[in-house]
Amino acid sequence: RLDYTGEVSAESYARVLAAAADEARELLDRGVQTAPAATLADALKTASLALQGTGIDENGNTLYDQDALQQAIGTITPASVKARESRAVYDKLQTAIDYANKVYGWWKDDVRKATIVQNLKKEIDKAVGMVTDFTLTTGQLNTEITLVNARAKYVDKQVYASTNACGTDAELRNPDSYWSYERSMQSKHWIIFWEKSYGTTA
Repeated sequence: RLDYTGEVSAESYARVLAAAADEARELLDRGVQTAPAATLADALKTASLALQGTGIDENGNTLYDQDALQQAIGTITPASVKARESRAVYDKLQTAIDYANKVYGWWKDDVRKATIVQNLKKEIDKAVGMVTDFTLTTGQLNTEITLVNARAKYVDKQVYASTNACGTDAELRNPDSYWSYERSMQSKHWIIFWEKSYGTTA
């Protein structure tokens, strides 16, 4: 990531570091895996010390050690990257849970699907416990994402993708396609897609 700081000064580095520190706090508040969380917490401590400065000038402005600011930026930046990657996996699991809960709500009273719906509910309950367990590995989380999605798709109706109208199923799974599942809303019987220019949220 590139940050434009204008004139390169200690104050410029302090603004960049302060923004990085705010992002780090947000990531830690939301939760990431244990190892990247520990690395990011250490980097945040270093950043906080650097942002305290070395004193105050006659105008009341904080004086900074520019080398300390640069070192702190160099530490917190890669730590934040790892933390974002970790948070993204948990967000992906939460997305799978949200979809699975919708499917469960649509079909829970269908006696013909009673067994597979109950299996879906068990998988949802398991995933809910995992989405706040930050001791898990990325492999464990990705496995659960696959299981939740598979259970939900087995219960839910299959989306009919007209190749001429909206492309193949593989194309719909690509967020860069003209139509994509990432830009859609689904009910029990219908799915609506919208163009990329409208963003990913309805």
